[in-house]
Amino acid sequence: FEVRMHKIQTKRMMGLVGMTLVIVAFLWIYQVAFLEANYINAQKEKLVSIVETAAMSYSNQSLDAFENLTEEMYYKDNLTIEVLNLEGNSLFVTGNMMGRGHMMGQRGLSMEMLREISIEGDLLTTAKNTRLNLETLLYALRIEDSEAILIGTLPLEPIKATVDILESQLFYLTLILLLLSILMSIFIAKYFIKPIKELNYSVKAIAEGKLDTRVALSSKDEFGDLAKSFNHMAENLTRVEHLRKDLIANVSHELKTPLGIIKGYAELTRDLHGDNAT
Repeated sequence: FEVRMHKIQTKRMMGLVGMTLVIVAFLWIYQVAFLEANYINAQKEKLVSIVETAAMSYSNQSLDAFENLTEEMYYKDNLTIEVLNLEGNSLFVTGNMMGRGHMMGQRGLSMEMLREISIEGDLLTTAKNTRLNLETLLYALRIEDSEAILIGTLPLEPIKATVDILESQLFYLTLILLLLSILMSIFIAKYFIKPIKELNYSVKAIAEGKLDTRVALSSKDEFGDLAKSFNHMAENLTRVEHLRKDLIANVSHELKTPLGIIKGYAELTRDLHGDNAT
């Protein structure tokens, strides 16, 4: 039985460890296959929304207000705003009004891209920043009622760095989850095995004739119900045993008289036959 208990404990441990591995596997799959793509899509939506806000500010507000907005966008979202005319000449870039410009600007867009923006109205793509040798996410929007194109850029390198950091953290998270699953499986297995051991001990005692054996389980679950049923069975067996003993005692008592008479007749017959023989 002890071997069987260890098998149950092992099965529970393997089950929890297996479930943990499945969860971790899904996390790895999500990170490898979907995390970067989902994050980039979220960044695209964010970039489009910010560029549209900046375009409205450029059309409706003063240049100082527009510059303050773009500076805030850079420090808050690491996003660079640049304004070009339809010929590709730079009219504004984040930080330019303070005489420093910004290295993330996308000056030098191809004429083909400029024509596409002029015709389609916008363009969402990735571009290479030749100054910093960095991949960027770019959204260009032609400003209505204006001969200008507003461009917003976000660097993609931090995204890749974030994914690399998550990969290393997920490795340690996997080890921690495995350890916790093993500890939890041991605790849960002992919790379930203890009442089974008590029930098994009581069954063996009943089989050996110890009918006064009872299971002391008060839990309000299936084990508790099983213990109540066992105790009820033991009480019935005890009652039946008492009835059996009473029956045997009564039968023995009732049989004493006829047995005594039969014995007397047998002795008398023996004696009579013995006299005739002499």
